[in-house]
Amino acid sequence: MWVCYGGVGIKKKTTLMEYLFNLLIQDYQQIALYLVMLYFVVWITIRINTSYLKTSDLRTKVPNMERLLAKIDAGLSSLNDTLLGKSIIDKSCYSRDRSPRSVNELGEKLFKESGADAVYLSIKEELAQELALKPIKSLLQLQTESLNVMLAHQDDSAFLPLQNFVYQHPAYNDTPLAYTDVLFVMALKLRDFYLTKHPNLNAGL
Repeated sequence: MWVCYGGVGIKKKTTLMEYLFNLLIQDYQQIALYLVMLYFVVWITIRINTSYLKTSDLRTKVPNMERLLAKIDAGLSSLNDTLLGKSIIDKSCYSRDRSPRSVNELGEKLFKESGADAVYLSIKEELAQELALKPIKSLLQLQTESLNVMLAHQDDSAFLPLQNFVYQHPAYNDTPLAYTDVLFVMALKLRDFYLTKHPNLNAGL
């Protein structure tokens, strides 16, 4: 059976949509291409919007995400401080173990003979500015952050003479020497220099 659509006779089995689709393909290929592209644009937009909504749902389900991340960061910082205390500060042979720690006579000798004094003097202002960006609330934090600053610069080219000195002196005055020993002596110097610039922290000393 035939029916008429716009003056064109087609079989009844053929739907109107099929007819329009065939017409576009045969006579209006450019329009058909635009429609296909439009379909893909709409599809991609829907997928992006769906992904965004899922992300929004996650933020809604975990409203304290920022607080959780802050706690994780604080936990990692605490772990770092503990490891520094156990592996470097507590084992230092070049500082007095009473509180507050200070560079002992052997440490002062190491500071000069290793060349650490020259390196430190050339960059101490820069180091102090970097230290001022740290969230320091106590003298203990100041000491730890001073060491963190020195460790952050341990691979700088200016520190190469210190690395070479440690390599050549695995034992210094019959005392085991590690690169971190030199850095900790420098950290104590940096701590004391920082205190001269921020005397309000010095109240506890």
